[in-house]
Amino acid sequence: MAMLEQPLPAGNDRALANFIHPLPICADESCHTRDDLARLAGRYQMVNIKLDKTGG
Repeated sequence: MAMLEQPLPAGNDRALANFIHPLPICADESCHTRDDLARLAGRYQMVNIKLDKTGG
């Protein structure tokens, strides 16, 4: 499955709110804890979970 990972710098996620795109977009640097998920909803379709960023 093709997807686009974190196309904008972390903190610029608002620009994706109404962005029409042909591929699912995956959050990476924008998501560090589950508290970030509500802010990212509707902007990303996936989240890249890296074990080293989440404490192992």
